[in-house]
Amino acid sequence: TLLFISHDIALAAELAERIAVFRHGQLVELGMTAQIVGAPAQPYTRALLDAHIGLDTRPLLNRARLHA
Repeated sequence: TLLFISHDIALAAELAERIAVFRHGQLVELGMTAQIVGAPAQPYTRALLDAHIGLDTRPLLNRARLHA
Protein backbone atom coordinates (compact mmCIF):
# COMPACT_ATOMS: atom_id res chain seq x y z
CA THR A 1 0.00 0.00 0.00
CA LEU A 2 1.25 3.46 -0.91
CA LEU A 3 -0.35 6.82 -0.18
CA PHE A 4 0.55 9.23 -2.99
CA ILE A 5 -0.57 12.84 -2.61
CA SER A 6 -0.51 15.04 -5.70
CA HIS A 7 -2.15 18.00 -7.37
CA ASP A 8 -1.56 16.25 -10.70
CA ILE A 9 -4.59 14.03 -11.30
CA ALA A 10 -3.09 12.61 -14.52
CA LEU A 11 0.04 11.44 -12.71
CA ALA A 12 -2.07 9.95 -9.93
CA ALA A 13 -4.13 8.11 -12.54
CA GLU A 14 -0.96 6.56 -13.98
CA LEU A 15 0.22 5.33 -10.57
CA ALA A 16 -2.92 4.37 -8.69
CA GLU A 17 -5.65 1.76 -8.90
CA ARG A 18 -7.91 3.92 -6.73
CA ILE A 19 -8.15 7.71 -6.42
CA ALA A 20 -9.57 9.91 -3.70
CA VAL A 21 -10.38 13.50 -4.63
CA PHE A 22 -10.38 16.09 -1.86
CA ARG A 23 -11.54 19.70 -1.89
CA HIS A 24 -10.83 22.01 1.03
CA GLY A 25 -9.82 18.99 3.12
CA GLN A 26 -13.10 17.16 2.50
CA LEU A 27 -13.43 13.91 0.55
CA VAL A 28 -15.36 14.66 -2.64
CA GLU A 29 -15.03 11.41 -4.57
CA LEU A 30 -13.42 8.00 -4.06
CA GLY A 31 -13.24 5.09 -6.46
CA MET A 32 -11.36 3.05 -8.99
CA THR A 33 -9.12 5.14 -11.22
CA ALA A 34 -10.89 4.13 -14.44
CA GLN A 35 -14.25 5.19 -12.98
CA ILE A 36 -12.99 8.50 -11.59
CA VAL A 37 -11.16 9.45 -14.79
CA GLY A 38 -13.69 8.01 -17.23
CA ALA A 39 -16.95 9.10 -15.61
CA PRO A 40 -16.47 11.33 -12.57
CA ALA A 41 -19.57 11.63 -10.41
CA GLN A 42 -18.74 15.04 -8.95
CA PRO A 43 -18.48 18.39 -10.77
CA TYR A 44 -15.26 19.24 -8.90
CA THR A 45 -13.57 16.07 -10.14
CA ARG A 46 -14.73 16.86 -13.69
CA ALA A 47 -13.28 20.38 -13.35
CA LEU A 48 -9.91 18.95 -12.26
CA LEU A 49 -9.84 16.63 -15.24
CA ASP A 50 -10.88 19.39 -17.64
CA ALA A 51 -8.19 21.70 -16.26
CA HIS A 52 -5.38 19.18 -16.73
CA ILE A 53 -2.65 20.28 -19.11
CA GLY A 54 -0.77 17.38 -20.66
CA LEU A 55 2.92 17.30 -21.46
CA ASP A 56 2.07 17.47 -25.15
CA THR A 57 0.47 20.89 -24.69
CA ARG A 58 2.51 23.33 -26.77
CA PRO A 59 3.19 26.11 -24.20
CA LEU A 60 4.40 23.58 -21.65
CA LEU A 61 6.74 21.96 -24.17
CA ASN A 62 8.16 25.33 -25.16
CA ARG A 63 9.00 26.17 -21.55
CA ALA A 64 10.59 22.76 -20.99
CA ARG A 65 13.13 23.02 -23.82
CA LEU A 66 16.71 23.81 -22.97
CA HIS A 67 18.44 26.44 -25.06
CA ALA A 68 22.19 26.01 -25.57
